[in-house]
Amino acid sequence: MDTPEDGTGHADLPQVEHPLKIFDLAKSQNRFLYACAPMLAFRQTVHAYGTDLCWTPMILAKEFNRSSVARHSDFTFSTDGPQPPTIVQFGANSPVEVSRASSLVAPYVGGVDINCGCPQSWACSETLGAALMEKRELVRDMVIETRQKLRDEGWAVGKEKDIDNPKGRSVSVKIRVHKDLRKTIDFIETVLGDAQDRNVDFLTIHPRTRSTPSTAPINLEALELLTNKYGDRVPILVSGDVFSMGSLPYNSPYLQPAGEGEGESKPFLPKLAGLMSARALLANPALFAGG
Repeated sequence: MDTPEDGTGHADLPQVEHPLKIFDLAKSQNRFLYACAPMLAFRQTVHAYGTDLCWTPMILAKEFNRSSVARHSDFTFSTDGPQPPTIVQFGANSPVEVSRASSLVAPYVGGVDINCGCPQSWACSETLGAALMEKRELVRDMVIETRQKLRDEGWAVGKEKDIDNPKGRSVSVKIRVHKDLRKTIDFIETVLGDAQDRNVDFLTIHPRTRSTPSTAPINLEALELLTNKYGDRVPILVSGDVFSMGSLPYNSPYLQPAGEGEGESKPFLPKLAGLMSARALLANPALFAGG
């Protein structure tokens, strides 16, 4: 991945769609936004079968900045044909490192995402991934620094105001939940910031704790509480237990006629904006196309 040498560094670059514009498109079609969790170039396949947004695997921002070899090995971007709208996911614990890495990758993607959800022990031991759920001020600072760095370099980071701007880029965060949901609320409040001018474009919630295995069901109580509380302030995707469109453990206006669902046993989530899947998409790339 080389930065173009045209004086601005932005010439002759692939055209990318602003992620919030894709949220709006899904909403206008009365459906969820469909997202593919990190699975390398597989994102090109699932995009052909209904997936709207794709994530890269978690890239370590510090190593990405340090070495061109790391940039070429960690971030693969084909120039063969149209590219699916893509979000780069960074593992970072430094505002300087993540903002610099975001600056390097911004010409090629629609946005950057800070991973606060990876539960793997190696990541948490380095204060990465889910360990950041105990560092809400640090995450806030990383988001603010990244947004400012991109703005200073000419990228448009005005959220909804810039969805049609060719230089529009998003900054987002993926989180897990705490056993005590009051801590999760404190985290989200800190990272979102001003209700009238939030710090993040959108939020992805994996409603399991750092120690909850993937074999255990997601925390539906947490998902319902958080989407109902914050869904009007920021678009929210859910990650976890999205195995098929017919077996989701919750209801939504996107899944049934308006006015239905409130009285059913499943939680009703009218403010949930999108679904993210990994394992189910790997088994069935046409998951979101109804295949």
